[in-house]
Amino acid sequence: IVNPLPDTDLGNNPTVICVDPISGTGSQTIDATPTTAGNYSYNWTPINPDGNIATYTITTPGTYSVIVTNLDTSCSFTDTVTAVISSAPESKICRYWKFMCRCAKKN
Repeated sequence: IVNPLPDTDLGNNPTVICVDPISGTGSQTIDATPTTAGNYSYNWTPINPDGNIATYTITTPGTYSVIVTNLDTSCSFTDTVTAVISSAPESKICRYWKFMCRCAKKN
């Protein structure tokens, strides 16, 4: 019998943590749930503050890895993602004003 590896995918690499322009903070949830149903354990690095569950809410940049193990077959798969922080977005008013200034300079 050949047992398949857990089919998990943490997503895009890098994963971008979007920053709220008011608070300056942000978070992004990554999900290691395999597409094939089963009985799995999750071992995160760094340690997931919410425990060994399928999701991890990241708030700081860095490298995040998970070992997903099918507890019925003992087959494991490791996936890694790097998180980066976005810059805070400009307000629409600023973008509009900059556009108006560029147009005014051309005339």
